Amino acid sequence: MTGRAPRGVVARMVVAVVVASLTGREARAQRADAPCTVERVTDGDTLRCTDGRRIRLLLIDTPEMAQRPWGQRSRAALERLAPPRTTLRVELDADARDRNGRVLGYLHTDRGTFVNRELVAGGWAVAYDDRRNRRYATAMRDAEAAARRGRVGLWPDGGLDCRPIDFRRDRCR
Repeated sequence: MTGRAPRGVVARMVVAVVVASLTGREARAQRADAPCTVERVTDGDTLRCTDGRRIRLLLIDTPEMAQRPWGQRSRAALERLAPPRTTLRVELDADARDRNGRVLGYLHTDRGTFVNRELVAGGWAVAYDDRRNRRYATAMRDAEAAARRGRVGLWPDGGLDCRPIDFRRDRCR
């Protein structure tokens, strides 16, 4: 006996260390509130991070892509605020994820822009009432009221005539 561990034991230890380090990296990348580097914007209220997370912006709702041209315009507004390769701070509220596994978050740029509120204030999203996630509910309602009064984004004469939630529930077309 030379005092060295058998070759199989060493190999298993190396594999265990590699797997543990990869698992730790994956866990850090999947933390809901980890910063998000934007990979792409899916629609006006959802984006994908380079680490694979999908983030649904809290307390806002934007027209569906089938609600032409409003869905495309809302997505373009989010792309202007958070273009690919932008790193965003993710702020959580009561619920970290929705039933589809998406992170539910408030997004902030490194310059301090509150992305969720800017979409509503610019008229590209409506305030969405959520019973549990309420931190900025008043700010979102106030921003929507101001956008409507100012007739910006979705709200010019002849603008959006069907709220996104009603569209999804086939209440209007």
